[in-house]
Amino acid sequence: MGIRGIRPRTVTIPESVKQKRKRDDERHRDLCLLAGKWLRKPGMIHPATCPYVAVELVTATQETPDVFC
Repeated sequence: MGIRGIRPRTVTIPESVKQKRKRDDERHRDLCLLAGKWLRKPGMIHPATCPYVAVELVTATQETPDVFC
């Protein structure tokens, strides 16, 4: 059986894949922040602004919204 909570790793993830995942996560975070700034910014195209914007809000459910207005 094994120790509870610890699974033996049979597949190793190459370092290049780990770095790509990290870059993708950083890029996703940057895009979410950019969307949050856009929602807060008043303008002629988007006259109604959101006074409160949450980026990557952690909730009690399994889903995590990227930008919440």
